[in-house]
Amino acid sequence: MSPARVRRPPRHWPCTAAARHGRRLLRRSLLGLVLWAGLLGGTAQAQSPTAARTFALQVAETSAVTLTGTPTLTLPAPGRTVQAPEGTASYTLTTNTEAPQELRASLEEPLPPGLTVEVAFEAPPGASPDGWTALSTTPAPVLHDLQSVQANERPVRYRATATADVAPRDYALTVTYTLTSN
Repeated sequence: MSPARVRRPPRHWPCTAAARHGRRLLRRSLLGLVLWAGLLGGTAQAQSPTAARTFALQVAETSAVTLTGTPTLTLPAPGRTVQAPEGTASYTLTTNTEAPQELRASLEEPLPPGLTVEVAFEAPPGASPDGWTALSTTPAPVLHDLQSVQANERPVRYRATATADVAPRDYALTVTYTLTSN
């Protein structure tokens, strides 16, 4: 004897389609309710396993200074001091040292007798400027008390004076800036 066949209603019957649609709506509603409850952070929320890791971190000591701009000074007459136009030179300085540092300036070659060139730096917060500093081949401080500083695009000013003894020609000067410990 063969098993009795149960006849299923065809898919196009309105009652079956409505039942399927109702079940889908119920599943979506329940899923939305579960997600909404999870966003509220209810107390019945399951805890995720966690792990902690300890690691070593070392911050290296660093100090750097860069200068931008090439100012040009034209001395029209002996004995007259001329300053380079504002905004023609700037510096960027970064140091994270614990001990205070100082920025020094020196010329690669000596100036001819009667020619004086000076430089002045705008100090970053916490540092002290040394005002107008005459440049020579001996390093001279232009900023001091530099400690944990990050200064960007700070102004550098230059000025020059010449006596009648200085020959009228173009001079190219190279200034070296060095960060050192106080």
